[in-house]
Amino acid sequence: MTYFPNHSYEALYQAVRRCWRFGQTNPVTVDLVTTEGGLRTLANLQRKATTADRMFDALVTHMRDGMTLRRNDRYDTTVEVPKWLAS
Repeated sequence: MTYFPNHSYEALYQAVRRCWRFGQTNPVTVDLVTTEGGLRTLANLQRKATTADRMFDALVTHMRDGMTLRRNDRYDTTVEVPKWLAS
């Protein structure tokens, strides 16, 4: 696919993911078309991609931590109901 980048990493991410939306199983090559003046845009996109990768890695780590929590399946705690609700 050919893409003309701007500063929106989200737009690039969505455009690339659209390639797999309808069952694409082959590798996808993304050609970014820019000019010498757009090098800062590419650097900004790379910075945002790196930040997003770190965020997703941390999210997966925290989700895995949540799966190892021990649950207390015993519900023997007495609940005090307010008087205005009990009547």
